Amino acid sequence: MMQLNYQIPQQFSDFKPDYIANLAQQNNYPYIPSSLGDAAESSLYNNPKTNTAELYKLQFEIAGLKCEYYTADFTPMIYQNTPQGGIQGTNINPGDASTVRMQVQVFSIDLPYDIENLYVESRTNITFNNILGLKSVAFKDSDNVQLEGDFSYFFRAYVPKNEEINAFTILAPNLMLQLLADGGDYDFEFSGSKIYFYRTFGVVQSGIIPLKQSAYNHMLAFGIKSAQSLARASRPAKLTDTTNVPEMWQLYGLSNVKLAFTIGLIIASFFFLFACLTFPPFWPLGIVIIILFYTKYRRLLKKRERLVVEWHAKQG
Repeated sequence: MMQLNYQIPQQFSDFKPDYIANLAQQNNYPYIPSSLGDAAESSLYNNPKTNTAELYKLQFEIAGLKCEYYTADFTPMIYQNTPQGGIQGTNINPGDASTVRMQVQVFSIDLPYDIENLYVESRTNITFNNILGLKSVAFKDSDNVQLEGDFSYFFRAYVPKNEEINAFTILAPNLMLQLLADGGDYDFEFSGSKIYFYRTFGVVQSGIIPLKQSAYNHMLAFGIKSAQSLARASRPAKLTDTTNVPEMWQLYGLSNVKLAFTIGLIIASFFFLFACLTFPPFWPLGIVIIILFYTKYRRLLKKRERLVVEWHAKQG
């Protein structure tokens, strides 16, 4: 197997890769410390344009379904056309300032049939981004699916144009409920015959993967539980033909105008926050903003708790 041409991180936040290797040995899982992403992959974070490294990968079967669990170290697609960064074959160099590398934790499940292409952005993790109602991903030439009941408060579902109806064949309330109750920080994507669960981190840090052991174990358990549920679920009667349907990574991105506006908004927000922290006349305004944020945070928590209780009551 082809190896990567750069220094692989040897440390997670509070554990070492030996923990994963031992876990693999105890459970008789195939273990791959590092490899290049498969050119046949079609997920948002692992496709021919992101120069992906798959690190500390476990492979196993759950109820007959092939699963993989790994950290994806990749080049964001927005950089793939820059002269120095982006596509470099096996010559990945995270130390090069022109090449931005990102990390995401991935649990993938391979189904025995093709499924509808879609991406679901989870808002169940209560962050400033979600409190403000801002998007963490953006897609061109896509539609936003309105989910049943209050699930739209906690999930945004994106599909290629004119594919909204097909999305409802797999966005069942029980799957939404499982993500709401257990998923926390995870987005998920359906592509080809695979389902991907993601936990994003951000820019690569030197020699460290910013993932705690408790978070690693949680996603592993969640992925296994999800695979078991999917193996028990029956396939919708309508067969899926995705031959002419674009994959979500092909739709990823913003127009130049929206990108410029988004970057400008982020910069302005940092300056405003800095002003609130450093200039005493701005402190009352900062306190008001904190109170508003906390109030919205508590409302989201209560709404999430209520929705989980209501759906459990319906199923019980």
